[in-house]
Amino acid sequence: MITVKVNKVMINVEETEVFQFIVKKMNQLSENEDLVFSHLIIDGQEVYNDHEIYINHYLHDIKLIELEMVSVEELTNDILNSLKLYLDRAVPTLELMVSEDYGEMSESFWTSIVDLADGIQAIMQFSESLNALDSVAFHTVEEEQKQLINILPQLLDALELKDATLSFDLLSFEIVPILESLQKKVNNVVNCKNGDSIEY
Repeated sequence: MITVKVNKVMINVEETEVFQFIVKKMNQLSENEDLVFSHLIIDGQEVYNDHEIYINHYLHDIKLIELEMVSVEELTNDILNSLKLYLDRAVPTLELMVSEDYGEMSESFWTSIVDLADGIQAIMQFSESLNALDSVAFHTVEEEQKQLINILPQLLDALELKDATLSFDLLSFEIVPILESLQKKVNNVVNCKNGDSIEY
């Protein structure tokens, strides 16, 4: 038996039925209480992805699974705060790399490009999550998301050709301004007081 905690209520569930039980409870809470699934806490470990795989892998060791449901507003705020944290770190780092290493495709340049690729992927995931929530905050990131999608093929081509000038120009005059614009918009929303209007 595995204990599943749902809304402060502890329920014992057969190991073989635990994942189906969680999905059922998740759907009930979504329909009846207007909540959305955030993540599971499994024996103290926060699990955000591949829940069924994780549960099946540790099935015989798991003691407690906590179902974390939040309001759309709470999840939207979490996503925007995560995006803000990323952008507040990434934008100055990218600006510094472009200004200090202009034209040099050094080892540190390629490391920064890998970090940038991971970051852009995260931005796309944040954006998709906001869109899936049908959140007004999606409009905060939608324009920059489209701009990134449009410019990335050019950057990838320049990087593949090891064209340093074009790569740095695209980073300086396209990618950095897009991320700066996104950072400004996200910070505006995150810092916005209750009742204030959001500027798009």
